[in-house]
Amino acid sequence: VDAWFLTHIHSDHIYAFIEMMEKHADEIDVEKIYYNFPTDLSICSREDDTCAKLFLEFYSLEPKIRAKSYIPRMGETITIGDIKFEILYTYGMPLKINSVNNTSLVMKMYLGGKSTIFLADSEVEAGRIMLEKYGLTGQLKSDICQMAHHGQCGVEKRVYEAIKPEICLWNTPKWLW
Repeated sequence: VDAWFLTHIHSDHIYAFIEMMEKHADEIDVEKIYYNFPTDLSICSREDDTCAKLFLEFYSLEPKIRAKSYIPRMGETITIGDIKFEILYTYGMPLKINSVNNTSLVMKMYLGGKSTIFLADSEVEAGRIMLEKYGLTGQLKSDICQMAHHGQCGVEKRVYEAIKPEICLWNTPKWLW
């Protein structure tokens, strides 16, 4: 695996990675692991035991992956073969609302003349930051858009209007559909 992007500390976004690294690290070679997670457990709400458990699990694994880890920064471009990724948003300052989702790594991928934006679980606050930074530049415009937070309660309509996708990827479980 040339690159593994981890967007934020929620089980549906990192648990497969944790399990692979804990149980099958000798069977899979991951060249680079991209993530930018808070290092302070207080990012997890007191009611969210799952987040705290994942947080501790990931950071206990971190020494094993440190040599392959890379912390991307907002505005950075990462090239992997023929694919280019622009980091449009990443954790930088704690947001008081929906804090774990608002630490989501948001990237725009360019491949084969098309662009795809991955919003992960970005919420309203992260969307507003991206609109403030890129709204008038056209940089959010993408051919394909992975809808934020499984297509529910994510970024505001204004963000999708700035993206203007031809295709939306709505990765949602059946119970939410």
